[in-house]
Amino acid sequence: MRHSGHLHLPFHTHHRPARYDVDMTKGSITKHLINFALPLMVGNLFQQLYNMVDTWVVGNFVSNEAFSAVGTVTPIINMLIGFFLGLSSGAGVVISQYYGAQREEKVRQAVHTSMVLTFLLGIVFTAAGILMTPLMLRLMKTPAEVAPEQTTYLTIYFAGVMGLLIYNMGSGILRAVGDSRRPFYFLLVSAVLNTGLDLLFVLKFGMGVEGVAYATIIAQAVSALLTVWVLLRAEGCIRLELRALRMTWSVLKQIVAVGIPARVIKKITPEQLEQFCAVLGECRTMPTNFTRDVIMKAPSENLMNALQKSVLTLYSYDENPDDISVPNVLRQSLQLISKLPIISVYAYHSYRHFKFDDALVIRTPDKSMSTAENILQMIRPDGKFTPLEAKVLDVALVLHAEHGGGNNSTFTNHVVTSSGTDTYSAISASIGSLKGPRHGGANLKVLQMFDDIKEHCPDWKDKAAITEYLAKILDKKAFDGSGLIYGMGHAVYTESDPREVVLKKYAKKLSEVKGLRDEFKLYETVEKVAARLLMKKRHLYKPVCANVDFYSGFVYTML
Repeated sequence: MRHSGHLHLPFHTHHRPARYDVDMTKGSITKHLINFALPLMVGNLFQQLYNMVDTWVVGNFVSNEAFSAVGTVTPIINMLIGFFLGLSSGAGVVISQYYGAQREEKVRQAVHTSMVLTFLLGIVFTAAGILMTPLMLRLMKTPAEVAPEQTTYLTIYFAGVMGLLIYNMGSGILRAVGDSRRPFYFLLVSAVLNTGLDLLFVLKFGMGVEGVAYATIIAQAVSALLTVWVLLRAEGCIRLELRALRMTWSVLKQIVAVGIPARVIKKITPEQLEQFCAVLGECRTMPTNFTRDVIMKAPSENLMNALQKSVLTLYSYDENPDDISVPNVLRQSLQLISKLPIISVYAYHSYRHFKFDDALVIRTPDKSMSTAENILQMIRPDGKFTPLEAKVLDVALVLHAEHGGGNNSTFTNHVVTSSGTDTYSAISASIGSLKGPRHGGANLKVLQMFDDIKEHCPDWKDKAAITEYLAKILDKKAFDGSGLIYGMGHAVYTESDPREVVLKKYAKKLSEVKGLRDEFKLYETVEKVAARLLMKKRHLYKPVCANVDFYSGFVYTML
């Protein structure tokens, strides 16, 4: 056998393609979580840069109208895109489940079904976005001076929305198999490209709003192409094959079921509701001597402080206060939900008795009544109330509970519970946050503001005088000097706060029954005038609405 003069190495010199998928069921879970989560977290930050960069560029280099046009279309974009993002998350969940179970054929079906779904929805979203843009802007009551630029931006944006959808679905597929790095890299490239193109199109070519819109869709298209390129070259079951693109209906059903929350939320039955109310009724009983020893001693002028003291003291009456297991925390939470209204009423009567020598009325809660009915029958000397009063209070309580996890008091709860402390300490801290005039105490500030308005504007029908005085409040020349019209504006809602819309209807009904129709009309006048003044004086182009605190104080005074 002849041998060449070359050295024969005992290993292959060609390189195998790098694997980015990760089996997170093996190895260090901490390492897997860090490696997976960090690119995801940073990537989410970069994804927010799109609209921020667009807004910054037009705000600094185009005009105020362009700034408003770009900045105020975000709710429209989020409304249409948010639905798809839920589906992409659902696809990721389904793929990850099949991948973990090593069902490769099912993974292939899910990948190709997801991409087909993306293409179809991309066509629908493009058409719907372009056709519905004028209608959506009308519903938002867009000012005439910014409507043309908003229309231009949204039309171009939705014309290229396919790139955004493909990237999000493709990145969801990659993350489903543990690859969060490459979606992050592609997003980083896209964000940098978007910024560069924004500056190029606006500063170099003077394209204005059109420039930032084209920059966005081009950047999104690049991230989509990179994602598709990776999927076409991927190893294993997540490889995208064009000839295999088809819809597998059983897999699609799973994706939709996971991706659309309404499909998995079960409707509460009347029997379940009745059972829940019965549990609350049983939990309303106060511990022995608690009312006398805790609530009635050293009564507080502010109910929030009285609640804090009582909640912290309930720790001493709990046989298992430090157990933070789910069943025990659920028990404690149900008991607090039931007892807090009772404590509030007892604290109110105690303060009125010892401070103003009012008659001390302490009634036992009725297990058969709702929370609202118990509050009314316990707080009123005669214990009487009408069905409308109970309904209005019940609605008000529900609307104030609709907060989510991002407001001050619920966020406080998240922070405090993260230390592993007990339920009573966490809830007490949240109540302390709720007390503030910029949060739970906002409706009290609204009442004080209206007392001030009534004093300086005795003719409640004089719209000009009311407008002039509200302008003084905004200029920090009246009321408390803060420059705030309390109850106006919201961090999320612009056109309207849906909670305020509902409560306003009930406030109107109750004011007619109570003979306070003129006062309700004063509230309406202030609401309309304040919205216009805020937009004018703060140079806002998006609508300003009243929030739930605007009418709630008025409602409570009528009750």
